Amino acid sequence: MTRRLGSVIAVRRLRLRGTRRPVIIRLGRPWRTGRDWLAPIEIRGLNGSQVHDVYGVDEIRALVLAFDVIRAKLDKSTPSLTGVGGPPGEIGLARFLPDLGSPELRQRIEQLIDREVERFVRKLERPRG
Repeated sequence: MTRRLGSVIAVRRLRLRGTRRPVIIRLGRPWRTGRDWLAPIEIRGLNGSQVHDVYGVDEIRALVLAFDVIRAKLDKSTPSLTGVGGPPGEIGLARFLPDLGSPELRQRIEQLIDREVERFVRKLERPRG
């Protein structure tokens, strides 16, 4: 855990479905800590307030990993969050593909995702009879 969140660069407000209980996610501006970068995150409203340190080799990697950590913490805590205008349970944080070390494997996974998205879009575009 970090001692401070620092300068906040982004906030997401959610709530527990069926309640007015807010869940607030705050993302701190990354800063250099030796050779790595730290992007602090704070999650309020699930189990009090928790600040977590997320490290990356540069600012962008720290931010990408911070979003992964936020998603994992929220998915683990409760599936009943809402508040971003989507369907219940949608928290509006995309999942990033992990760097698996193999460009070929990553390309195959990306192609699979592209095919599924295209299939979904075609289904939405079909005329309704």
